[in-house]
Amino acid sequence: MWSTNEKDSHCNQSITSLTKYEHFINDVLKTDLKRVHNQYQLICQQLAQYLQIKQTIKAIKDNHLIVTDDKCIEPLKLQTDLGSNFYVQTVVPKADKIYLMIGLGFYVELTLEEALDLIDKKEKIFNQELIHLSAQSSKIKANIKLVIHTIDQITSL
Repeated sequence: MWSTNEKDSHCNQSITSLTKYEHFINDVLKTDLKRVHNQYQLICQQLAQYLQIKQTIKAIKDNHLIVTDDKCIEPLKLQTDLGSNFYVQTVVPKADKIYLMIGLGFYVELTLEEALDLIDKKEKIFNQELIHLSAQSSKIKANIKLVIHTIDQITSL
């Protein structure tokens, strides 16, 4: 049997271990999970923007709104969202080229076909990143469950 001092020592060690595990969950694992979730949301937003541009390009091509062979076609009239659902009338004289942000604030002028190719490549990259972030999130959640299970085992002693 354990003496009173040994029991107190064992209890103090258990409490210290529990505190360390709880801090690890709250300070490390949950912070990592939140970071991964924020990255996932950001990539989803970027992917949605690229897919919206892709749809717009396809609509322009399907409705023959681009100038080909120097034919005179009326300028493209659009309503552009400036933010907070505030729209303004815009006119695009030639809709055969588009400026796409390729990253780090850099834009490149592309034909509609080149833009579609770039968007397809970006879509694949974003989907791979989303798969990777989902796997990271699953690992972090599994680690949280493992630590909680460890805490349960310590408390049952």
